[in-house]
Amino acid sequence: PIALVVDSVCDLPKEVMDYYQIQMVPLYFNFGQSQYLDKITMKADQFYSMLDSAEDYPVSAQPGMNTFQNLYHFLGTHYDSVIAIHVSDKLSGTWNASKKAAERLRGKKISVINSRHVSGSIGLLVLKAAMMIEERRDHDEIVETIETLTNNARIFVSVNTLKYMVKGGRVSPVLGLVGKALNLKPIVSVDREGNSKLYGKAFSKLGNMKKILGFVEELNKKCHVVSYNITHAHAHKTAKAYEDSLTKLLGKKPEYIMEVSPVVGISAGIGAVSVSVLCERDTWSPDVQIK
Repeated sequence: PIALVVDSVCDLPKEVMDYYQIQMVPLYFNFGQSQYLDKITMKADQFYSMLDSAEDYPVSAQPGMNTFQNLYHFLGTHYDSVIAIHVSDKLSGTWNASKKAAERLRGKKISVINSRHVSGSIGLLVLKAAMMIEERRDHDEIVETIETLTNNARIFVSVNTLKYMVKGGRVSPVLGLVGKALNLKPIVSVDREGNSKLYGKAFSKLGNMKKILGFVEELNKKCHVVSYNITHAHAHKTAKAYEDSLTKLLGKKPEYIMEVSPVVGISAGIGAVSVSVLCERDTWSPDVQIK
């Protein structure tokens, strides 16, 4: 059998993780003097209630190489090979730590994939890999498929306020003040290399929703959306509104809707909602211009 490993930035429901026996390595974050394991010692609902009241804004940290080394050593004795799929190396050093750990274990077949994605879009890639493992597909075929599919996936995040991005150091305080004065609500995405990029902006949640639905509609016309999901940071009602609109637009329900991991919530902030899609073809082809 093939073992599948992810980090906690991958947003997949716990029941799916359990069903496919996906191994998760959590990132850490500090709240003042206390350190927490993402999704393990701090769950999403608990995290968001603390986020606004915390004096010190939480800071995230990647798992160490030893954590991966111990896991790979253990999995190497129980599985034929290991496939790990990680958050974009441009957003975290997790992939690098995992890769170095894998390289140290000689004689073990371990493939470490840089998804170049985050949150729900990693979830769709991992779900595909898990289904291929269940179908008893070959290790190399799965790796090749997932590495190709990274270009077929997209994520669009509607950020409710720049406040949390300023606190987390992702946006300058000056831009934060301008954004607040204009009631600016950015749409954030990742580019082909996995860098976080401002993709659009509106002056209301509804404005953002219309833009994101427009992006998805265009992708569906040009690349055909095979599957999608909705993730959110304590924004159940907005996520439901997205579900209703997208179900109508795409003619199918999302694979799942869930709250993002606390580590993702640190930068996206309360009220953020994201839509991730997996398409039939490369969404970065020159003939696919999503505006």
